[in-house]
Amino acid sequence: MRPKSCLVECVELSERINRWRESKEGLSQAALAKKIGISPSAVAQWELGQTTPTHDHVEKIAHAVGVSVQEFWGRVPAKKRKAS
Repeated sequence: MRPKSCLVECVELSERINRWRESKEGLSQAALAKKIGISPSAVAQWELGQTTPTHDHVEKIAHAVGVSVQEFWGRVPAKKRKAS
């Protein structure tokens, strides 16, 4: 069980992972997992808030969806994407 102090941060992190993944042209959990070298079940567990990725994995997630770690955390405005 997670400590109470983690609850808000962990929920926010799981939502960010899901939101950024889906914003990348509907990238599937399996496709994200392949890009960052982990199992699809690990991505699912992160998005469900069951486990928490390491800082290294957060960096890889950000890179895989084409944003900086600062953008991932909402510390700088996201770059405008060109419409295809």
